[in-house]
Amino acid sequence: MAVKQVFHNVVILAKGLAPGMISERWLRKCDVVREEEFRDNGTLFTPVAIRVETEFFELLALPDRIQATVFEGKQATAVERLQNLIRVVPAELSAVGINFHYHVTREPPGAQQFTADLFLAKGNPFSDLIGPKAMVGSYIAVPAADGLLRLEIKPGAALDEQNIPPDTLLVQFNYHYKPEGENVDRSTFFCGALAHAATAEAHANTLVHLLSDQ
Repeated sequence: MAVKQVFHNVVILAKGLAPGMISERWLRKCDVVREEEFRDNGTLFTPVAIRVETEFFELLALPDRIQATVFEGKQATAVERLQNLIRVVPAELSAVGINFHYHVTREPPGAQQFTADLFLAKGNPFSDLIGPKAMVGSYIAVPAADGLLRLEIKPGAALDEQNIPPDTLLVQFNYHYKPEGENVDRSTFFCGALAHAATAEAHANTLVHLLSDQ
């Protein structure tokens, strides 16, 4: 069965961020985005929000957060550039959330039947109540790598989107890391979060492949 990571983003919660001070020139000066890497695809610079797309990631900055969607195969460079941003951005950083989503293609009878069999035990009173056409999923939260790893599993049919085949299992992870103490060094904060996230993602990969092998 095929396993594909379809989404990977980093959300950094920040207090007192002024998106208006982030300009194209500032991003170049801080080696976050180099001149030849900018893509003219919905670029936005305003006092309350910025949006920039490069060949490595899409960057969104709002007064309470910085969000980067990392493109497939570009993680190493994207992380390096985000570290440059974190070192100089004028804001108080409080937490990091890292999301990674997978699609797992299931053999017949498909994802909907698989999740029903996996999460509804025999004799469960809900089985008779909800009927055979129910779309069953699961939400799990577990402490992992000095943070909290949240896992949501559901059949693709639950989203009713044309670009997701009905035999697809959606597996969505969120890793949340908040360092202890105050006045945490910016580089230490971000590098620590990424190191822990790598451990959390390893847990996620193990779980995803377990699901694909069932």
